[in-house]
Amino acid sequence: MSRPTRNIGNARPLEGRNFLVFGVHPVMTLVAQRPESIGKICLKPGLRPSMLEPFLLELQAKKIAWEFQDEAFFGQLSKESVHQGLVAFMKDVPQMDEEDLFERLTQAHERPRGIVCLDQLQDTRNLGAIVRAGVAFGIEDYVLTRHGQARVGEAAWKSSAGMLAYARLFFATNLGRVLKRLKNLGYWVVGLDATVKDSGQAFTFPESCVFVFGSEHKGIREGLRKKCDFSFRIPLDSRVESLNVASAASIVFYMFREQFVDKFKVG
Repeated sequence: MSRPTRNIGNARPLEGRNFLVFGVHPVMTLVAQRPESIGKICLKPGLRPSMLEPFLLELQAKKIAWEFQDEAFFGQLSKESVHQGLVAFMKDVPQMDEEDLFERLTQAHERPRGIVCLDQLQDTRNLGAIVRAGVAFGIEDYVLTRHGQARVGEAAWKSSAGMLAYARLFFATNLGRVLKRLKNLGYWVVGLDATVKDSGQAFTFPESCVFVFGSEHKGIREGLRKKCDFSFRIPLDSRVESLNVASAASIVFYMFREQFVDKFKVG
């Protein structure tokens, strides 16, 4: 039986579980970009009138439920997150999978030049920071492992500064299969690997790239490393053993965008 066709050109579902998004910028970005994924918004009295009044008008226009709550309420929600007097309660939204990714690539008028594959990233803050950097340089499509991957929840949204609202997340059970299918569509797979000799200083990126980043401690798994068409490392001062994966990804995204700056639509 064939898979039902879905128009996902603008659909960007969140992880399939309820969670909260804290903070002024992440919540406002969410309201602007993904209002359909919000169940309710709670605000703390005392927010700046210049911000509050237009924000409430936007909530009303988009039919998003909201209510005022006191400090005790916010304190009970999270003892770690800086809430800034604003929190969004998310709806339970279905995940997109690898079939959704290839449906998007088939339907797209112009295929994305860059796709990111994250191989069992463990720190949810790194996940958010990578998406923030990728969106900053025009990359919106991310493939994550369905199992063994950091949760896309409150901390990821906070570290992404709300940029997850601009990202498409696809969850796959087999990244190796996804990479093979992407190669068949003309993409080249580029792995960031601190163990190889080749430096990225003179690397020439193909126009259509899949970037693979491994977990913080183990790097890219061997089976996926063998599927990379190219691998390189970022040269560092001898006093520095390695970079945080999110910092390294930021450098790679910048290098890629600069090489094709006239072909990227950023901003």
